[in-house]
Amino acid sequence: RLTDLLVGKLGVGPGDRVLDIGCGIGGPAIRLAQSTGASVIGISNGPGQVQQATRNAADAGVGDRVGFQCADAMDLPFPDNSFNAAWMFESIMAMPDRLAALRQAARVLTPGSRLVLTDVMTSSRKAARPQTIGPSPDQPAVTATAVRLGDYETLLPQAGFVPVELTDISAHTVERTLNGMWQRLTGNRERLASDFGSAVVEEYERVLPLLKAAGWGYGLIVATVRGK
Repeated sequence: RLTDLLVGKLGVGPGDRVLDIGCGIGGPAIRLAQSTGASVIGISNGPGQVQQATRNAADAGVGDRVGFQCADAMDLPFPDNSFNAAWMFESIMAMPDRLAALRQAARVLTPGSRLVLTDVMTSSRKAARPQTIGPSPDQPAVTATAVRLGDYETLLPQAGFVPVELTDISAHTVERTLNGMWQRLTGNRERLASDFGSAVVEEYERVLPLLKAAGWGYGLIVATVRGK
């Protein structure tokens, strides 16, 4: 449902070229291509993720319109004005510099095109302390940091974007997810440890209470590129 929400915010269709910055193993990019007819290029800094995403696109029958490659979001290997839409779906919080990543996205997008992203938020006056999450069988450990939703009122213009929407969707996402994960973890610990290893279970037992205590939330951000 969240993927479909973001697809709708992008507003793309056949003939559009979309950049997925931090594509993981390709699920959202594939769904985006299937539902809109757009072409998608996804990037990840994990070779294993790129390989799996490529296989997933081929299996879904969209390998001709959805491709993946290893690349650094802080230094995108694409010319200026290469795409007319982009998203960062649960990825910008793991990048070392949000502003630099946003500037790179603005550079490769055409004027007036749309960026949609989700980010981890905190309601605290101070930014939440970084938390390391993982590893899991298909994803390496990730250190995530949170910002305030209002910080994007400054970040986006600095990067070359015009803010369109800043929405707190914590109640429908992170709160429900954290509560659900904790219930599944405590109710199925032995089976999860058998499936994924005790180290992974112990890591999530450590991290989930910290995330809940830190008051982390979840934001949806939509912006358009200023004229260049």
